[in-house]
Amino acid sequence: MRFLFWWGILIFGIVVVLYFSWIKSPRFEYNQWVPSFMAKWADKHENDNVRTAVPLVFLGLVTGSYLIYRKLGKNKWLICWLGLSALVVVAELGQLFLPLRSPDFKDVFWGALGAGLGLGVMFIIKPLFLKIK
Repeated sequence: MRFLFWWGILIFGIVVVLYFSWIKSPRFEYNQWVPSFMAKWADKHENDNVRTAVPLVFLGLVTGSYLIYRKLGKNKWLICWLGLSALVVVAELGQLFLPLRSPDFKDVFWGALGAGLGLGVMFIIKPLFLKIK
């Protein structure tokens, strides 16, 4: 059951990343799913690239908790980081086909950094989870 829980959250997170990467307009103020306070922050020019990292931090946290639960080795952590980074690359490449969007390699950097941050936090607190379990 827990296995399905983690996969469900991970798939939901992937869908969210792809959805917001592939919507027509990069402006969140036009999207009904984004709360206004979040849209105001995300639509500021200085946050254009950083906002890519935010959902990837959460995906990194979820993925890291799954890796801890399954007691998987360090090489799996690296593979998961590469997978989450590949997700950002796919999201950015998809923007090639959208008239108001354009891929940005800074977004790939920030997304990979966000995924690494989420996974890193979970890796650092991993001993706490193992003690609880």
